[in-house]
Amino acid sequence: MMARRKQTRYPNTQQLPSGKWRFRKVRNKGRPNEVLFLSRADYASSEAAWLALQQRIQLVDLYGAEAVAAASQAPTFGELAQEWISVTAPATVEASTVSDYKGIVDNHLKPALGDVLVTNLTKKAVITYLQKKLLEGLAPSTVNHHKGVIARVMDLAEQDGLIPANPARALGRWSKREGRAERTPKVFAPEQVCKLLETCREHWPGYADYLATMALTGLRTGEAAALLWEDIDLDGLRAQVRRSYRKGVLSPQVKTPAGRRRVPLYPRLATLLQERRLAQKKERLAAGLPRPRASENWVFTNGAGGLIDVDHFRARVWLPLLEKAELPARRLHDLRHTYVSTRIKRGEDLAAISRDAGHANLRITLETYAHFIPAGESKEMPPLDELFLPGILPYIVTAKEKGPSRAG
Repeated sequence: MMARRKQTRYPNTQQLPSGKWRFRKVRNKGRPNEVLFLSRADYASSEAAWLALQQRIQLVDLYGAEAVAAASQAPTFGELAQEWISVTAPATVEASTVSDYKGIVDNHLKPALGDVLVTNLTKKAVITYLQKKLLEGLAPSTVNHHKGVIARVMDLAEQDGLIPANPARALGRWSKREGRAERTPKVFAPEQVCKLLETCREHWPGYADYLATMALTGLRTGEAAALLWEDIDLDGLRAQVRRSYRKGVLSPQVKTPAGRRRVPLYPRLATLLQERRLAQKKERLAAGLPRPRASENWVFTNGAGGLIDVDHFRARVWLPLLEKAELPARRLHDLRHTYVSTRIKRGEDLAAISRDAGHANLRITLETYAHFIPAGESKEMPPLDELFLPGILPYIVTAKEKGPSRAG
């Protein structure tokens, strides 16, 4: 008589492609008191999954199915955050924003809150986390981004009925806009911009026009990096902002709907761009390269001919440039602040400045740059291109008629 084969697979368990095991059991199927036992965790063996099922059955018998479901089937915050960053976020925001969110989840939220069940994540726990991040030196606006990610993750828990209300949503906005208005942006003085551009042209000549464009248009770093020659109208002295490039992702979306805009070009900046376009044509002819397609004819490129990666540029060019020019520490984004604040000091129309900067509304401009609004009559100042590019001759417009330019 043959011996019975030893059972290796326990009832109500199934093996996953990964080799792990889970359990699934329906009790009283089709009846009003039907209960589904479904594992959320993975187990190393069929036996381990079966033992976990038996424990779950005992708990249901003792405390009832609803109480056990609320406690034992709830995922951890780390599990739900991973689901959100992998599935929900890519479907709702642009790829570069997903990359930012992933950094917050992986580097901050998971280490601090990853093991907490979503059913145990309270309003107090969220506040404690945010306060700790402030004490670590993160800016209030950055901490508010963290709160926003927590809120989006916990939205999933609320939608699934795991929690009655989202604890992060109950906090409202963590960093108030009033706080932003109190922090004056750091800007360059006109002579510092001149020194910055001169030093860049001497030591990193391929990037000087990129910096000049940001200083004289207020474009964000990714917006300037994504400019095509078809976006530039030298005779009309205008540039069209249509897309952005950040963290290796070219996006047809800009930061806000107002970000899709036409910005004025100062005549001296137009001269630099015209010289750059001619130089690129000469280089292509000398190398025997064909003319690129309009969709790939970038205004600014890195040394290899690709799009400028802002993080790489900041580390390899921007920071060494500030040191070489003996200038104070500033962010690359501060060129944008310099553009807006200098135009405000000149007494230009605030609505036009806000529109050219791509702000969502005039309120943002007023709150951010209130300190730069002249108290009395505005100070007589030359146009920005005369301040920042004193040694460059203005571009001669070849069109017979040109509409009024706000650049002067």
